[in-house]
Amino acid sequence: MEVCSSNDGYLTDIEVLDLLRHKHDMNKKQAKANSEHVNNDLINRDNIESDVVNFLTSNMKNMSPVTKGKGKANSANSVHMTKVSKFVTEMDRLMKLDDENDGLEAVNITEVEIIQLCNHQPENEMELNLILDYTRCNEKHNDIILATVANCFSVNES
Repeated sequence: MEVCSSNDGYLTDIEVLDLLRHKHDMNKKQAKANSEHVNNDLINRDNIESDVVNFLTSNMKNMSPVTKGKGKANSANSVHMTKVSKFVTEMDRLMKLDDENDGLEAVNITEVEIIQLCNHQPENEMELNLILDYTRCNEKHNDIILATVANCFSVNES
């Protein structure tokens, strides 16, 4: 899954993190080239963006094993993006199947809910019901979704 433009649609946390890191790198290069007057409004905005990057980075470290060391963050991001792509593909397949074929067609999961599942990676029904309305899913649907999250994101991996 590749983001071509920041206006392409809904973004997962890892895509937002990549966009902010790219923007930060571009701003650093531009600042070095133009060591002119610094706008205080831009400094405040950059501080907020920096806080978002720090939050998303720590959130990603808590969700899945991330390699340590300089230069390995991009490989960890690409591994996570591969997992996101695998999850979206699998959920798309399941949403086309009916209940008799262990599918999720009746649940009508939205694009935003898929992104929330990617971002939060629920491990139990309580966490899942915070994302999906419990009246739309029966126990079988919950089990299918939780198993897909666990398989694609290796939630219980140590």
